[in-house]
Amino acid sequence: MRPGSNQIVVTQFNDYLKDLSSTLGPLVSFRKIVKSEASAVLVKAAEKTKRASAAKIDKKFKIRTSTKTTQKKGPLPQSPELVNFVHIRGRKYPTKGYYYPRPLWEEIKKKLQFYNKRAKDRMYSGKATWLLVARKAKLNTKGFRAKASLEKAIAAQGGKYAQNTTENGTQNKVPFRFNVTIVNGATCALNKHTRGAFAIRSAMGGRKSYYRTNLTQGAFKNADERARAYPGVYVDE
Repeated sequence: MRPGSNQIVVTQFNDYLKDLSSTLGPLVSFRKIVKSEASAVLVKAAEKTKRASAAKIDKKFKIRTSTKTTQKKGPLPQSPELVNFVHIRGRKYPTKGYYYPRPLWEEIKKKLQFYNKRAKDRMYSGKATWLLVARKAKLNTKGFRAKASLEKAIAAQGGKYAQNTTENGTQNKVPFRFNVTIVNGATCALNKHTRGAFAIRSAMGGRKSYYRTNLTQGAFKNADERARAYPGVYVDE
């Protein structure tokens, strides 16, 4: 990781790819190795990226409703994390310490319910960014877990994920060289709660550790063991 940024230094990982290529031998193309390892890294990054908390979403968007009994005691205490205002027809209405006419109160509750549902539909958004990167890079996405939840999060973003370049992946082919560029600048993946930057670094480090373990355990001694350990490099494209 470069100081003061989320740009990851990949020199050591690139050296690992060369070592893996040398170990697997000349019959396995370097391009397949790069694509397979990039896919494995993104799958693991998605697993390690934290999803949003349903309980925290409720604290932010779920309002307590007064009854005739509690109204006599004054405004009902709300969660400290509850949003302070909601916007209805261009006006801001406080959510705490006020009584409203019943029709307006129902609108406020309905608006908060809408925000609550939308936030919960997007709970897996940080994780889903890695799936989007893999798709844009035209990598294998079969290894991604909880795919229905990831797809739900993507759909809840209104389609903008698929069109922007905040999350992007490209295959770069030049003479005698091949690489995959991964870009993820999404706040929902990189904030302090979801920890996406840590997730991608950890995923890359995990692939190197996996290689060292396979070397130690003799996983490269025959074709069956190699195919079991690195199935992605042996699939037909």
